[in-house]
Amino acid sequence: MKPKTVLLGLIILFACSGRVDHQKDTQVEDPPGTQAHPPNSTTQGMTRNAEIQEIIDRLEKGMIDYMQTSKTAYSRDDVEKCIRIINTYLDTMTGSKDKDEGMVAVKNAVLALNELNKNCKYKLIETDQREDICEIMIIAGNTRGYNERTDDITEEWREW
Repeated sequence: MKPKTVLLGLIILFACSGRVDHQKDTQVEDPPGTQAHPPNSTTQGMTRNAEIQEIIDRLEKGMIDYMQTSKTAYSRDDVEKCIRIINTYLDTMTGSKDKDEGMVAVKNAVLALNELNKNCKYKLIETDQREDICEIMIIAGNTRGYNERTDDITEEWREW
């Protein structure tokens, strides 16, 4: 089995089970619109895009590597939740019928990332992560024909 297949399976497993906040030892549910969907041809459309997948891999690796060398205000669960939000965005964008529907997907993902970053004391999404996340969203929108690659489609709602 390929490592990416195993990683995708783990992400889906964690997405379906919610997450545990280890500091409070209580169940914390994912915000609406951020639950992962089982893999299908629609979901895999954008995630099979090599350029997008390379950025997602870099984003996740950078966040996890930083955790291992520094004390962070976020956990591995928070990193996985961030990746789930992005994958949900890609799934929704792939299935969108028009630009308006696509922009709703952008807004929902950005607002969910804002909340996640706030819960991590604004330390999960720093400059490099912001650039990667924006690039993923812009490429996905551009792939659907909704925006140019020079358009920052996240700016209106982004707090990171």
